[in-house]
Amino acid sequence: LRDGDGTRNRRSDMRAAAVTIPIPIQKKNKQGAEVAAMRATASSILSDQRATQNQVRAEVARLYSDITHQRTLLALLVRSVIPQGRASVASAMANYQAGRGDLTSLLAAQTTVFDLELGYQRALSDFAQKLAELAAVVGKELVS
Repeated sequence: LRDGDGTRNRRSDMRAAAVTIPIPIQKKNKQGAEVAAMRATASSILSDQRATQNQVRAEVARLYSDITHQRTLLALLVRSVIPQGRASVASAMANYQAGRGDLTSLLAAQTTVFDLELGYQRALSDFAQKLAELAAVVGKELVS
């Protein structure tokens, strides 16, 4: 019932208005995609976290094994090998002083003891280094 000039039945005081309401038909699909992306990101983060945990556990196990090996080696050197070497030097010295041994045997026995003591110092250094590495991995001082 409009006239050509936009008024209704020639009334100038009446105007027409329209209201539009957007209907979010595609919103569910967009939200679903966003949720799926967030889940994928969370899954990736959890996977990275598990991988890092596994790497740390493997490193701790390796270092623990190395430390155990070094501790065993140190104990063997201190309790058995070095004392036997020193006893061998004492025996070679006694034989040399009694005229039953030669200087070469005495020097060889003493060189062996020096090598054993040097090996002990290296093993002790390696032991301390592995302890420091383990402390760095676990983030805690292990020996106080």
